[in-house]
Amino acid sequence: MFGLPKSDRDRRVPLPDSVADLLRTHFETFPPVKFTLPWENPASSERVTVQLAFTTTRQSVINKNTFNAKSWHVALRNAGATPSRSTGMHTLRHFYASSLLDGGESIKALSEYLGHANPSSPCATTPPDALQRRAHPKGNR
Repeated sequence: MFGLPKSDRDRRVPLPDSVADLLRTHFETFPPVKFTLPWENPASSERVTVQLAFTTTRQSVINKNTFNAKSWHVALRNAGATPSRSTGMHTLRHFYASSLLDGGESIKALSEYLGHANPSSPCATTPPDALQRRAHPKGNR
């Protein structure tokens, strides 16, 4: 089943040119695969076709539990980290937010990237030191 994230809004985030270049190279070797599934409701007759940027080796949809067990957790262990809630995918979302704030991104823009309706939402889960650095950029402390 396909569907938008929990806020039912499309999310677009900026990528550095270096990441865009890596993705272009990936797509030359592994072109996106068209896949059709129900939209929002598995029992619905409505079908939507999308292009998947990343698939299994059999060109199928990647299951998040399989990805975690066979890719993400393996990568964590290889890096010397223990798979846990604090090293999970959602933690990357918080790291991303903190990194953008550290880099000078506005809280309003960040909330849009994360799909938050309220710009104060990122503040609730962002470390206070990151918010402090954003409120008082270098040289203004």
